[in-house]
Amino acid sequence: MANLPVTRAAHVIAFCEEFWRLGAPVQTQLERARLPALLEEQPDAYVSYIFATSFVGQTAAAEGIEDVSWLGANALRDGQLNASLRDAMFPAHTVSSRLKRFFVLSRIENSNLRVEMRAHGNRVQIISKMDISKNTPGRDAPNWTQVAFIIEAIRSIAGPDWAPATICFKTAFDVFHDALEACDNTRIITGAPTTAIYFSRQALSLRAQVASMPQAHDQPESVEMSDLDCLRSVLRPYFRGRPLAISEASEILGTSVRTLQRRLQEHGTSYSELVDTTRFSIAADLLTHSDRRLIEVAIAIGYEDLSNFARMFRKYAGMSLGEFRRAQAARA
Repeated sequence: MANLPVTRAAHVIAFCEEFWRLGAPVQTQLERARLPALLEEQPDAYVSYIFATSFVGQTAAAEGIEDVSWLGANALRDGQLNASLRDAMFPAHTVSSRLKRFFVLSRIENSNLRVEMRAHGNRVQIISKMDISKNTPGRDAPNWTQVAFIIEAIRSIAGPDWAPATICFKTAFDVFHDALEACDNTRIITGAPTTAIYFSRQALSLRAQVASMPQAHDQPESVEMSDLDCLRSVLRPYFRGRPLAISEASEILGTSVRTLQRRLQEHGTSYSELVDTTRFSIAADLLTHSDRRLIEVAIAIGYEDLSNFARMFRKYAGMSLGEFRRAQAARA
């Protein structure tokens, strides 16, 4: 479970929007892939990367979509990136410094992503690694998106027409006609030793226009999640509107009930405690960022009895629901 690969829901939502546009039964496919309901309301939630790629692959196969990877990359937009990652990247003045920040913080987007840069004379190679089992449906879905984020990071300084000299994909596949047309100035190689892009080393020194630079903020130094934080992040989207049994949680996490219980015990907690702390976190967010009534917040996290919800909340907040909401309003 410590190595459970997760990805931000925003990237799954991007595929969902394209599938909706094509008339695909998205909700049915999400349920079939064991992804949480109401995913579109939780772009910053983390979901199982295995479930996400399975959803994309199975939906694409059912709808006869030939190159779902290109479909996803074509839907890529800047707002899809986590705000912390955008805030960290864009105060960087050069392509080189912006890429370095992206390399450090890219795991905010996908815990399975590894990016590195190598120099070969006058050429630069940026390698993107994302390991996934060969038997996973949709394992080729990230092909284009793996390199698209890197290209967009460079274009944010070099301009929208910038393109790498070469794009290599580790997977052997037939490149979709639309992709070939869009990348007519780029050589595309499939079945390569690794997924990577190549471009002139001179591009690293390109500088952003100072007038367009956002104000710098304190930036995160690390995005590593602890084992327990990873469990909470993956399970959190499933706590909307109903309890989550430990048998369901273990299935989502790809482990057995006994192994899940043992790992939680190693962290000095239990499944019931994990449930309560996760529910508390969701409730605190809803009370802070919405004007929902207390009973609506309770129902949203699976409580039918307001008094039981109130007792749980006081246990972790150290104050009543009303006191918490008033305190948050005073800070606003």
